[in-house]
Amino acid sequence: MYTRASGNGCNEATVDLGNLYAEGLGVKKNGKRALELMIVAAENDCIRAKRMLGLYYANAVGTKKNIKKALSWWRAGADDNDASSAYLIGKAHYNGDGIDEDPETAVYWFQKAVDMEGAGADLAKFSLGVCQYYGLGCDEDDASAYQNFIAAAEEGIYQATYYMGLCSFFGYGTERDYHHAFRCFTATSNDDPRAAFYLGECYRGGKGIGKDEKVAFKLYLQSAMHEFTEAYMAIGRAFYVGEGVEEDNQEAIKWLEVGARSENHEAQFLLGECYLKGFGVAIDIPRAGVLLRSSSAQGNCDAMQMLSEHAADLDETDMEKNAKKDDGNVFDLGKSLTFGARRLYSKKFQSEGVTGDSRAYENVIKLHRPARAS
Repeated sequence: MYTRASGNGCNEATVDLGNLYAEGLGVKKNGKRALELMIVAAENDCIRAKRMLGLYYANAVGTKKNIKKALSWWRAGADDNDASSAYLIGKAHYNGDGIDEDPETAVYWFQKAVDMEGAGADLAKFSLGVCQYYGLGCDEDDASAYQNFIAAAEEGIYQATYYMGLCSFFGYGTERDYHHAFRCFTATSNDDPRAAFYLGECYRGGKGIGKDEKVAFKLYLQSAMHEFTEAYMAIGRAFYVGEGVEEDNQEAIKWLEVGARSENHEAQFLLGECYLKGFGVAIDIPRAGVLLRSSSAQGNCDAMQMLSEHAADLDETDMEKNAKKDDGNVFDLGKSLTFGARRLYSKKFQSEGVTGDSRAYENVIKLHRPARAS
């Protein structure tokens, strides 16, 4: 059917047939044939074909990867008012996919896609909101970011719901509303380990829901299973103070180490206290000083106070030189704790089953930047 329609000059049928060859659905997979068909449709001024042809060049379907050709075809699509093409140009510049990262250019194209409306505008609204939230390529604008997250979430972009939760949790661009944050994190916690972590924070602090430290600990484990480093800190903290789990300083040290090496200021403070006072580890004053100063430099008030109270012991002189060198094995330790989280979850919550989706939780644009501090 597609072959006959394509032969009769139907551009949409040609695009569909090309995609069948690209994916090997009902026909033998043939990237070169897919590319040929897409070129024919694109040169016949089919907007969808222009967008798809850009994706073929970007993903090396039937040809070598060629981001310049991809961008050229997406610009042709954008000239025809195709929001998806404009979004893809912005995404390429945001991610640095074969080109230098350029958030300002990304913001320009995300905004153009939003203004064009139609398919692709939903992803553009979310992506523009992220840029506004972090001040990437534009001024930080929490109010506009929040509105874009609302609009994207209403169109089914689940990542936007997580960011709505963050805004409500911290009061960014809207009034602080823990009940709303709780609902947003609940809605996305099975698909996004960051949401699982913040849902745990809600249960830990009784924010938007009754306080339940055991449930919080379970959610931290769920998040850690997908390598969200904030969760490592939270698990270490739980073992350190006995929240939702029996107090165990030695176990706490393992989790806090990864959190501290990931520049988490709370993990650095807690680990610094452990080294200062010998909780679960041999006293190491120089190491404690390095950790506490790093935490303090990030604005951690507890670290500032501890540095003040122990100023004589934590003299900065020769502190860096005398501190034990890090073994640099952060990745391997993090991986082992990911499996450790699975074992702990299975042991403590086996009857409830393991929840959480192992999918990549960001399939729109790379969002490697952590949530801002409160």
